[in-house]
Amino acid sequence: MKILERKYLLLSLNFISCEIFIDWANDKILKNNYRFNSEKFVELAGLNKSIHSDCESVKKLIYELIIKENKEFNINNQNVIKPLLALLKKKAKLVIQKRLDIFSFLEIVDSINYLYKNPNWLENLNYFYSSIQDSDNPTIDSIPMLKNEIIVFLNK
Repeated sequence: MKILERKYLLLSLNFISCEIFIDWANDKILKNNYRFNSEKFVELAGLNKSIHSDCESVKKLIYELIIKENKEFNINNQNVIKPLLALLKKKAKLVIQKRLDIFSFLEIVDSINYLYKNPNWLENLNYFYSSIQDSDNPTIDSIPMLKNEIIVFLNK
């Protein structure tokens, strides 16, 4: 996946804000990066983040830039989903190793679930997010059913 495709995915999953993307775009323009020297990219970089620009219009401009280079790009393509699943598996391993908290992991699962509208490849992981939100500092050991679901997900 190319950098703009990754940024688009991160924006779509709400992992980064439009303001962060605009800062990144401004940085690329200021450094005279030839790969990002297009009218639409300059338009993106020039958006005023202080007026809390409409994130959908930012995503639309990014998508137009992506399609210009890669007409095959689609968020549902396997070349987008495979790296996303690989990332999710890395995060799942960190949860099992107790190096990532459950809430952070389940927020990622929830974002993916929302973007892809309940994908079957997440199995039952997405059901745990709402059930543990009221819990005080849950651990992976305190929720054995979640640990089992993560192990099932990792073994796919």
